[in-house]
Amino acid sequence: ARYRAPVHAKDLRPQVTFFDPHHPFYQKSLVFTGELSIDRREAMQRAVNVGAVIKTAVSRRTDYLIVGRQYDGPGGRATTSNKELKARAILAEGKSSLRLLNERDFFRLLQGSLRQSPSLAGRPSVAK
Repeated sequence: ARYRAPVHAKDLRPQVTFFDPHHPFYQKSLVFTGELSIDRREAMQRAVNVGAVIKTAVSRRTDYLIVGRQYDGPGGRATTSNKELKARAILAEGKSSLRLLNERDFFRLLQGSLRQSPSLAGRPSVAK
């Protein structure tokens, strides 16, 4: 396993001078869990560059949980992270607008091309 220095959300600063206030992530809180196809710092930076606020823990105030691959189970099997379990518990309460996004939908939203996808309406869809 390669060692990766932890990513501290507070260390990320926008690399742009203008934000589109209509972007789906503008002023929305995002939390990441699991392994992404790109470096997590890069994914977080891209989100910050469109006006997102990166958080480290899921709460009722979280707008999006970005769910990557989890391989913590015996024999490298996929599992569910504690962040995802907490997000699903919050959703079950029905008092939050939290959405779970798989990596593909995260990147589509990042490009602003998935404003009202059926996967974002109602129950969250998360690809495993």
